[in-house]
Amino acid sequence: MGFITPALLGGAALVAVPLLLHLVMRRQPRKLVFPALQFVRKRQQANRRRLNLRHWLLLALRCLLIAGLAFALARPTLKGTGLRGKEGAPLAVALVVDNSLRMQYIHENRNRQQQATDMAHWLVKRLPANSEVAVMDRSRLSGGFVVDISTAEARLSNLTPESNPRSLEIVVQEAIQLVADRTDHRQEVFLFSDMAAAEWTEEAIESIRELLLKSPDVRIYVVDVGVEDTQNMALGKLKLRNNILRPGQPLHLEVPVKATGMSDDPLAEIFLSTSAEQAVKRGQRHVQLSEDGNGQITFELGDLSLGTHQGYVRLATRDPLEVDNTRYFSVEVRPPAQILLLGENVKDTLFLHEALSPELISDRSDVQYVCTSEIFSQAANLQLENYAVVCLLDQP
Repeated sequence: MGFITPALLGGAALVAVPLLLHLVMRRQPRKLVFPALQFVRKRQQANRRRLNLRHWLLLALRCLLIAGLAFALARPTLKGTGLRGKEGAPLAVALVVDNSLRMQYIHENRNRQQQATDMAHWLVKRLPANSEVAVMDRSRLSGGFVVDISTAEARLSNLTPESNPRSLEIVVQEAIQLVADRTDHRQEVFLFSDMAAAEWTEEAIESIRELLLKSPDVRIYVVDVGVEDTQNMALGKLKLRNNILRPGQPLHLEVPVKATGMSDDPLAEIFLSTSAEQAVKRGQRHVQLSEDGNGQITFELGDLSLGTHQGYVRLATRDPLEVDNTRYFSVEVRPPAQILLLGENVKDTLFLHEALSPELISDRSDVQYVCTSEIFSQAANLQLENYAVVCLLDQP
């Protein structure tokens, strides 16, 4: 332990003042003549012991108060406080800010990333001017030490949510290694995160612990900006049965739903558009949630025109974390597949031709296959690249 102003410790000598006052102002007992009653003498002795105890307690409190004031004015510092270097050495500080989409959770009109950056700003303003500061996040281009503290504040202000974040474990390890290289500095890492359980597996915690054992001078501090009793309605990974469709083939998709702290069945909507149109709502349905908060959304749409269609499924129910309420998809409706059937004679291809593309429906716009029958001797004259599939029937 050290002191920023050790000279002020001399103020502890003022502890003698209450002692002197106690001795000077101590009352002298007055002798009074009482009747020779035994109970009066016993009462007098009990009162005297009680008063003496109170006087000594009051004296001790006065002495402790003066000593405490002197101790506080001397401004003691402990190793690892993060606000001052040891023996006047500068600080090497790495600020790790979790900027994953999960940090967009809103509580009291502020998301968790705003709360984290505000606390990081507060810390940076209180660092000594000669400190080396690094601002690191979960993006792919998380940098090293910046030029000065004002640059660190600018980086904190410019942090944006990361849709494809790196592992928080890896970022923390990089921060530890970065400050550990400054052997002539005090080495400290501050982590600002909502401390979601998914990020802190046993393997991640153990790997960070092992790295800290190899870097004993590094101190790490975790600032939890999470919220207790979270409420969230989230869509899982969207699954398409087919992302390439043929005319008349329906679009079929499924999306899982997970509710946390919310019990009402959410309303799901599906929107679809072509490249030249705005998104149009094509359907909606309520999702039935199980007791553990899980559900499933299924949509099936038909009558899609040729071309590329982009769309999304979203939850109409609002919650504090809206970034996981929407899932996007894209499908392509292609013309009927061209199939070439080759046989010794055309009659050999008749049954397969009718199975894939019946003559009765060949004029409809929703046929999925268009079959062409040829004989083997004509194969050399055909442009095979124009066909999606070539079938050889009873080849010689």
